[in-house]
Amino acid sequence: MKLSNAFSTLHPELEPCMEFKAVMVNINRGHNKSLMEQCSALREYAEFVARIREWMEAGADLLEAIGEVIDSCIRDGILAEFLSSHRAEVFEVLLTEYDEQRHIASEKESSREEGLRDGHREAAINLFERDLCIEDIAVICKEDASLVAEWHEEWEWKKSGESETAMSFSLN
Repeated sequence: MKLSNAFSTLHPELEPCMEFKAVMVNINRGHNKSLMEQCSALREYAEFVARIREWMEAGADLLEAIGEVIDSCIRDGILAEFLSSHRAEVFEVLLTEYDEQRHIASEKESSREEGLRDGHREAAINLFERDLCIEDIAVICKEDASLVAEWHEEWEWKKSGESETAMSFSLN
């Protein structure tokens, strides 16, 4: 992976003065066997993460999953010394990471809904210009009629403002 790929390409004719390259390696359980054989801490970490994912996929609560996996890993000798002495910190880091991922997913969903609503609003404006009634537009856009009525009022107000501006230009 090249660091420059993460930046804007407004000027593709310009080349970066310096380039950084990184090799990305999949460290999930079952991948990169030779690397995992060489580094037991990495292999054990991959196992720890995989177990948490399995518990979550099975429907466990995050707190329950973390607690059970920490206990089972300690019993099975997986990161046992580290997990025994840093149990609270591991909990905190995993909960923070999970909350951040949940927040990001929530923000994406919010943005998607906002974009969809903006699209519906634009469609409604086009339909106002075709003299469709608010109730029909609400059905077409799958929006509440009161919201479509608000959009209609905005549209009417902007339309009247545009005609006044056009009139003032023609008077001058």
